[in-house]
Amino acid sequence: MPEQIDIDIDMSRGYWPSASGFAPDEVINTIRAGVNVWVRAGNKFEVVKAPSETSATNVGARLFPLNDTRASIAGGLVSGRLPYAGLIRYLGGTLLYLSELTSQQVYINEVAAAGVTTASSAGILRVAVPSGGGYNVYDAGFDPIVLPSGNVTTPAGGTKNMTGDTGVALCPWRTITNAVGAPSNVVVQTLAAGDTVLIALPAMVSGQDGWVYAGTAPGDPSTRLRVIRYVRTTIRGTFTATNLSPNLTAGVNTFFLEDLRAGDVVTIDGGSYAISSVTGQGTAVLTGNFTGGTGTGKTATITSANAEWFGSAGEQGDRGELIDYDVFKPPRAAGVLQFMNRTFVWGTDGPSSAVTGPGIRLMLADNPEHVGLTALTTTYGDDLLNVFPANDQRSKTFYLMTRNTLELLEFNDAVDDPYRIRVIKQPGFLSAKAGIVYKNVFYGYDRQPFRTVVNGDIDTQFAQAVLSDMDTWTPANVVMGSDANNDAVLFCHWNASDGYTTVLPYLVQLGVWSTPIRVYAQVVDVAAVNGTTYLQVLVSGNYRNWTWEGGAGPSTAPVYIASQFRTSPESDLFQLKNIVFTGNAGEVYVYIVQPGAALPDLTNTAAAYASFTPSTGTPPYTATDYTEIQRNMNTPPVRGIAFRVDFPFLSLFGNMQRLTARGYRKIARR
Repeated sequence: MPEQIDIDIDMSRGYWPSASGFAPDEVINTIRAGVNVWVRAGNKFEVVKAPSETSATNVGARLFPLNDTRASIAGGLVSGRLPYAGLIRYLGGTLLYLSELTSQQVYINEVAAAGVTTASSAGILRVAVPSGGGYNVYDAGFDPIVLPSGNVTTPAGGTKNMTGDTGVALCPWRTITNAVGAPSNVVVQTLAAGDTVLIALPAMVSGQDGWVYAGTAPGDPSTRLRVIRYVRTTIRGTFTATNLSPNLTAGVNTFFLEDLRAGDVVTIDGGSYAISSVTGQGTAVLTGNFTGGTGTGKTATITSANAEWFGSAGEQGDRGELIDYDVFKPPRAAGVLQFMNRTFVWGTDGPSSAVTGPGIRLMLADNPEHVGLTALTTTYGDDLLNVFPANDQRSKTFYLMTRNTLELLEFNDAVDDPYRIRVIKQPGFLSAKAGIVYKNVFYGYDRQPFRTVVNGDIDTQFAQAVLSDMDTWTPANVVMGSDANNDAVLFCHWNASDGYTTVLPYLVQLGVWSTPIRVYAQVVDVAAVNGTTYLQVLVSGNYRNWTWEGGAGPSTAPVYIASQFRTSPESDLFQLKNIVFTGNAGEVYVYIVQPGAALPDLTNTAAAYASFTPSTGTPPYTATDYTEIQRNMNTPPVRGIAFRVDFPFLSLFGNMQRLTARGYRKIARR
């Protein structure tokens, strides 16, 4: 009797549709066709769950992670592409954001954040500061003001004996973020012994609530300014004022010693008063009696700020840190990001008619909401499509995507050469979302998939298995994301003629591709938030947020995997006698290749030679359900066999643990 041959059908090496008809040995244990099935270690498979809609709110095309919450910026695609935009959480609950689409609503977890909208001009960075359950919203940064010389006077009453030509200036200040604008013009006064310097405070711009009072050393009329004091125009806390008494008392949460100085002019209940002295954190004395009504809970607003400081020419004296003149409001930009506890705006310094540019500007570490004088630019001046920091912040590296290049921006600690930008790949990208950094590796799709690491080579070989699937992809329609739960990088492609987005997952730890996943909507953006992956989709004209694999089962049939075609070992022909299947499946199909015949189409169940139903239960199954079943089969002698396993449409845990084909060698006649 001929010796029985057992052929274990192993597909654990993942999806490999580009294999030849009879795959070579190195790819024989792979999947030739399939859809909506995850590949697992040990020849196990699981049905992919469908995405689920988080809410019915039409939230727009852009999606951003904010720690453990989701943020969206309203507005649709622009000529088929994603609008340039950025949104980050900054300094606690404060938001920094921008978009090329103007006056658009911002949503937090699909709920409109009241009053939080993009600027009325494209690409302007905005600041949303939490306030009483809502937000106060301003354009980021301050322009310098003009300080009229008439606003500066030199009343007597000082004790520090400042003399000579002395300059003063004001810088706008936002206390909540500690943002300080560039200094105004310097107003020089000639001081005599006992003089102080009183500045009548100009009107403030939107979002400003204070000033930095700056001055030169007495007798130094130069522009070397240092901080004299920080002026909160409305001082902190409340206090008690008594009619016909000069005393301010019983301060609650007040900091009079920091917020007030002798000589300041303040407004209390509409009346103007000068401060004579500050005697404690909650007590102060006016130069005259308070004429308003006696009461608690009073507040004070400074209208003129007074100061005196000591220091000979060239000495710091009582003054604080130097005032930086190279302070600017952020220019128009395409995006904003955080990296190494610093904030950057990118896509700056482009032509006035463009929505992005070649520049990256670092926001000042000690002066939030502002940038310095210098812009980093791409190697050839190409406009930026997107910027991705490396996951490992010790590398101090950005990946820069343009239409012509992939570039690497590397920061270092060298004073004379703090950064360098170099091209690491050409050509560039046709989609701003056709790249992602996952586990410190950059994965991209220019016109084919590739990956690279800092100081590493460009690797395209890892994707050779799926090149046949991606050959027809339109690069501009590619969006990439990550799925930490499945340790996968997601290559997503929308094809309007198909009516769905195809997602090809690369399983990073296993080093294999999983089968395509179908999402029945146009995926326009992907973001990972608090360990969960979310899709921003366009469906029926609406932009919605879907949770990746958040549903109860696959979105639609089919759900299957099919093996490569196998030839008989040590023989030309093979006769299949029976099949042993272990797992849970709706149907197992057997395909045969007879001598001289073409390979059947594994995507077509009608092309199968035979089939059987291995599972006896009713889906949905549990994770531990499985069946071991043997089916007799008596095929003619064949030169090849393949198997397709279809999982029940509603099954969450459809799986194949083992599939063995048993038969006998048949020697072909010569």
